[in-house]
Amino acid sequence: MPAEAHGTVAAVLAAVSQATVHHARQTQINHYAAFSRLALLAYDVLINLAREKRLVWDEKFRPSSVLYYMTRYPVVAYQIFNVVYTPSTPQYVILCRYALGSEPESFQLRRARQVHMVHIPCLDPVCHMRVYAVMPQDILGMLLAIVLGLIGVLIIALDIWQDVEASCTQASNPLCTSPRAYLHAIYAYPATAPATVLTFLSLIFFDVFTTAILTWRMASMIHFGGGLKSLNSQKITKLFVQSGVVYFATITGLQLGGVILYFLPQGVYSTVLNNYTLLLSSILVSHFLLNLRQLVYDGDPDVTTTAMQSMSFAPSPNDSDHAKIHARTLMDEFSVPSYSYFFEATDRSSGMEMQTGAALERPDEVQRNVVSTDV
Repeated sequence: MPAEAHGTVAAVLAAVSQATVHHARQTQINHYAAFSRLALLAYDVLINLAREKRLVWDEKFRPSSVLYYMTRYPVVAYQIFNVVYTPSTPQYVILCRYALGSEPESFQLRRARQVHMVHIPCLDPVCHMRVYAVMPQDILGMLLAIVLGLIGVLIIALDIWQDVEASCTQASNPLCTSPRAYLHAIYAYPATAPATVLTFLSLIFFDVFTTAILTWRMASMIHFGGGLKSLNSQKITKLFVQSGVVYFATITGLQLGGVILYFLPQGVYSTVLNNYTLLLSSILVSHFLLNLRQLVYDGDPDVTTTAMQSMSFAPSPNDSDHAKIHARTLMDEFSVPSYSYFFEATDRSSGMEMQTGAALERPDEVQRNVVSTDV
């Protein structure tokens, strides 16, 4: 055997051996992480079971219930499958004479994409409808809603495209003759494929755009309500939580961290955060949907500022209240707490405060006005 060919074979064997050890360690860590994700999900399901039963299962079926079920339960099945799946499960396909048992795409990545195909079409509408509900019904609001809707459709299309690009059929190229090129295709291609890059960029843009809009509207809400000085820490926390800013900002941070780790050199822990992103996004969005449903059915007067004390929700719905609640549309549920009502209540409260302040400054004039009115 020529020295050059012997050196090439040795280099290939060394690369395959190193990649195999790396893959084994990564598989072990991901398997342990799967148990932790399942434990976290089981804990979250148990502590919210009574609340979920009261707000979702015991109530009349609504369109928002579909979003909740599709956001919550596919991830439950996915996490159980992650634990049941073991490294001994057959998953290797020989596609090239240099493959030596490798496959073009990680089996876990492929399973994650299959769940994303169910999960993303549910997460994106939640973000889109919340933004549409809190924006004013003008040209700017409609334009932002249309842009978010188009980005959501683009994400789904790119997710399908990257799944096709990373498939075994697409990767089994008969022109694969270079062992180094093949190894590069196996271990580097999934992260550098155009569809994968565009999918991640679209997801990040969608999350950042949604969070920015909700943050802007929340800042406007606080400003029109008299600023931070008119709110205590408890009310600020409730406003941020119930508006969805905390949920979507957290999801955006997780998405950014997962993408950064995905494109960095693949260490043994690089895919752990990326695998947690799906679970935590499901938990946060399902909590957000439950909070919206609770505001509709129970109400929460503590969420109001001092300028909103006249605004209150029914503490306990009776039959007539249930009829009104069931008459709500899907968009009505995403509109609580009402920002438009907040602005109106603030304006009315500001006018009353100005009149009260004027009366306190000029009590004699107010008294004369009262006497003349009585006469």
